[in-house]
Parts: sequence; C-alpha cells; structure tokens
Amino acid sequence: MSSVAPAQNIVTADNFGPAVNILNWFLTVTTALAVIARVLTKLNYSRFGSDDIAILLALSCSIGLSIAASFQELYGLGRRQATLSPDQLESYQKATYAADILFISTLLLSKLSVVLFLQEITPMQFYRRLNFAIGICSTAWGISGILAAAFQCTLPHPWEVLGDKCFDQVRFRNYLAISNILLELALVALPISIFGRIQTSLSRKSVILGCFTARVLVIAAIVMQVVYFDAQTSSNDRTFNIWQTTIAAFFVESLSIITASIPGLKPFLRTLETGMIRSDDLQRRRTGSLGYPEGKTIGGSTDSKGSSSGRHLRLQKFRSFPLHGQNEVSNTAKVTGGHRKKSDAESQSSQSNIIRQERTWTVESSP
Repeated sequence: MSSVAPAQNIVTADNFGPAVNILNWFLTVTTALAVIARVLTKLNYSRFGSDDIAILLALSCSIGLSIAASFQELYGLGRRQATLSPDQLESYQKATYAADILFISTLLLSKLSVVLFLQEITPMQFYRRLNFAIGICSTAWGISGILAAAFQCTLPHPWEVLGDKCFDQVRFRNYLAISNILLELALVALPISIFGRIQTSLSRKSVILGCFTARVLVIAAIVMQVVYFDAQTSSNDRTFNIWQTTIAAFFVESLSIITASIPGLKPFLRTLETGMIRSDDLQRRRTGSLGYPEGKTIGGSTDSKGSSSGRHLRLQKFRSFPLHGQNEVSNTAKVTGGHRKKSDAESQSSQSNIIRQERTWTVESSP
C-alpha cells in the first residue's frame, strides 16, 4: 500500500465507506463469538474434531477478509472513483484482490465444516456417500474459484480489477453465486432427508432441522449479492457503487460461518445425547459405548481380600438411530453377565465359580 488516503470518517452522499467498515467489523465480532461458543461447547461435550478445525480456519480467513475490506475502505471503497489518486486506486485494487480470494476461502471452509460434522453423526452409508460427494463438489468449487480469482487479470498485475485486461467479471461472479446456491441447497436438503425421518417429538425434530435449515439465510444473502453486483457492473464509478455488493458479501460469509457453528452449540448436542442421532459416536470419542470404555466391566463390588462379588455387566456394542421406514438400521446391545463368589480360594479354578450368560437384544424400526 503506497499511500494513505485522507481520513474521511463521516458518512455522506458521496462516501459510504465508514458505514461499510463499521458493519464489517460488527459482523466479524459476531461471527467470532459464534465460533468461540461452538468450540467451547464441543470441548465440553466431545473432543476437538476436524469440523472444529475447519470452522476455526474459516474464521481466520474471515478476519483476514475484514482486514482487507478495511484497506478497501481506506483507499476508496464507497467513494467516487474520480476523486481518488492513481496510488489510491492501485492500493484499492490490491485490497480487493486479496478480499476476493479470502472470501471464497471462507465459504469453502465453512461448507467443509458442515460436511465433516455431518459425516461424523450420519450412520447410514448411503447418506454418508452423498455427504462425501457434497464435500468433493464444495472443494472443487472452492479451488476453482480461488484459482480464477487469483488469475482474473493478466500478469504481472492480476490485481488490476478496475482495468480492461480481466476476464468477464459478471460471468465469473454469477458462476460462483449460482454454484454456491446449489451447494447450500444440498447442505440444507441432506440433513432434512436424514433427520426428518427420526421418530421423536416434534419439538426435538424442530431443533435438529432448524440447526441446518438456517443456511437458507446464506442463500438469501447470495441472491442479494448477485443482484447488487449485476447492477453496478455497468457503472463507471465502481469504487462507489460496489459498497452495496460489499455489504451483501459480508452477510454471506458471516452467515455461512454462523450457521455452520449452530450444530455445534448446546441445544443440538443435548439432542444428540438423547440417543436419537448416533450420540454414542460423540460419547465414544472420550469414553466408549454407552458412555463407558468399550468392553469395560461395570457393577459388582470388591471385598477386603481383593475378591469380587455381585453382578458384572460387560458392555460391548450399542448404536442408536431410529429411522422411520428403515428396517436395515438396527439397534443392538450385547450384555455379558456373571456372578462371582467372594473368594476364588473356595474353588480350584476361578472360572468354575462364574456363571456366565449372554443376552442379545435387537430392535428394528417398523415401517
């Protein structure tokens, strides 16, 4: 950045930059609080997962985007292009170039956070494959968008977005937006298909579905962004008219991270603990099946001689995911019980004094 623009912190009819910057940092702080709440909640309920890493990386890119947007405002965003010096325009274009790359990176990482979270809690192989396909498409979308943004203008000055040596910006932005909307629709439709079949109360089902359908807000913000961008491309005063598009972009990236953080908050994870949605996976991260280490013997007592008495249960396997109309999904619990006498010395073999029995229950959901 070669020069510093005169301080203009008052919003006027010819300068909307300060208002854009205030909203920028307000949304950034809000987004950061949502991510922090999600991470702290996840640490309390289960271990730190790959989805948490993805959302933290998304937040890092979002903060970088906010810094780049502040430089955009400093060097001319929201002001009339005719009033800016050549040095200011060059610095503005460099900040815009960085913001474009960070914007796409933020959206990609927030999508991957949702995909990774769904992959952990989805029990059915069919839906896991669909979710994996969405993750692959999101990655392809993000990488192609980042590469296109990095080389949108000819070298050696790919940041000169206000010049006439760039590819069609309208088609590029529309491609990003339309494909982004399709991916967001997939991230809404897949959880509805999975969790909408759960046999539980309406209130609990509403909590689960609401955590994922909140991403429709991201779609609404993307539509706003496209409308404003298409309207300002025909203008010769792009540094001024782009302020509306920039605000819409702030809402897109902030809502993308916030809605990706919602499933990691306490109401959703408490719903997982009810046993409706493969909650054993989250518990086994720290302990094991049914909240105990897998294969752990519980129950019974020990006397002063160190010998055991009482009933002993050995927990081996448990899965819980009741779906309506899915007979292939079953819940199985295997319990091995036994009774030990107070002293192994009373017998020639400790094994001869243990009465063992195995019971297996299989519960299958009815159509």
